[in-house]
Amino acid sequence: MTSMDHQSWLRTMRGRLEAECGFVFPDSQLPILEAKLNRILPSLGVDVTDNIQHLLNGNHNGIWTKLVSALTVGETYFMRNQAQFEALRSLVLPGMIHTIPPGSPLVFWSAGCASGEEAYSIAMCVKKYAPAFWPNRVRIIATDINPNFLTRAKLGRYSNWSLRHLETRWRQDFFTQDRDKHWIIDNQLTQTVQFRHHNLVSSKLPDHIEKNSVAVIFCRNVFIYLSPGAIQKVLDLFASALQTGGILFLGHAESFVATQNWQADYHHGTFFFRYQENRTSDTNFNNKLQSEKLGTTNLSYPTHHPEPLQSKRPPWPKSPASSLPNHTPPVQITIDALLHQARIFINQGRLEDADNCLKILLRQDKVSTEGYFLSALVYDQRKDWSSARHALKNAIFLDKRLVLGHYLLATLDEREGAIASALKRYHTIKKLLGELDDRSPLPLGDGLTAGRLRELIAMRITELSVPI
Repeated sequence: MTSMDHQSWLRTMRGRLEAECGFVFPDSQLPILEAKLNRILPSLGVDVTDNIQHLLNGNHNGIWTKLVSALTVGETYFMRNQAQFEALRSLVLPGMIHTIPPGSPLVFWSAGCASGEEAYSIAMCVKKYAPAFWPNRVRIIATDINPNFLTRAKLGRYSNWSLRHLETRWRQDFFTQDRDKHWIIDNQLTQTVQFRHHNLVSSKLPDHIEKNSVAVIFCRNVFIYLSPGAIQKVLDLFASALQTGGILFLGHAESFVATQNWQADYHHGTFFFRYQENRTSDTNFNNKLQSEKLGTTNLSYPTHHPEPLQSKRPPWPKSPASSLPNHTPPVQITIDALLHQARIFINQGRLEDADNCLKILLRQDKVSTEGYFLSALVYDQRKDWSSARHALKNAIFLDKRLVLGHYLLATLDEREGAIASALKRYHTIKKLLGELDDRSPLPLGDGLTAGRLRELIAMRITELSVPI
């Protein structure tokens, strides 16, 4: 196979992985994909120097399924991100007691469940904190694309490493140890959790999950491996599964901007999302942006101004009054108006529109801290992490005390496996927050206070538990 043939084959493999599984490998990560394939394929009996077109075109002898399984990451443990389980205990479950009709089941979906620790953690919380549902009125469906993970999950047998953050009382209540010192999950929990093989990007609900039947979805540390298009497909799938007002928990280091379908919420040091009805979007302003891109300045403000879900900015300014009947004078879009509308587009998930808006803004104002910060959100959502990092550094250069800029850089470090760098940034943020009152709202934080972010930072430092 020539070098050109090899590169063509590698890109074709990348394309199929993204199309069928949503896995994203940008050009900068192609050497990583190549190294993984060179390690995995020979173990599956495939010679990478031979003609392997059958692998690209089908699932010959189950090799494709095995390859996808080998590329997935299964690092997890019980009660991972304890703040989310505290939110489940103190906020979500009490609410479900009053909203789930009598006799109806409380349905959870652990999407991307790996070896089952997350699903069993949910079961433990329901049994302990919502006994009215246990065991006959709770259903926990756990899915993963890797059948090997599911086999391990069904066994319910775990090492000390999987229980490393689990308090003694939980071990005593829900586990026994075998002669090899492995921990065996309580039989009632294994009977409550149903494990199913499922590809989230397939756009099909898994078995035993009906439309609008799910109260809570946990899908943590999955989006970081998916392309933007795949993430949107998964969000659409979740929207079809969730009840109105249903809850979605994502991984801490994952970016997901609230849209017209998803309302971001915060509780006890963690963020989550509530599914809600669609909201009307503003297409009039987008048409004006297209005119601005073409160099047209004859612009007036739209008559309908939807508020972003979380924006605290002032209402949209009105066009100047005119003495002529039925006529609005042309008005140049202001910096504040562009920032305001960019936030609306981001909240609605209209990333291309937001990008257009911000490019116009930064051409007019090259020292806009908020413009660079919002651009970083857009790049991050598109998985263009290099550009997101560059935009955040520009924002921090303009305002070195921009706490949320440092915070987003730390999450980028986590996502890329640079744990020591992430911890260093978290400690920097801790120092910056130390000068602020707990009730102080953070710049560009849409109401997020210093106290709430301080809780979140303390949790991240504790969970990462790696010396800097």
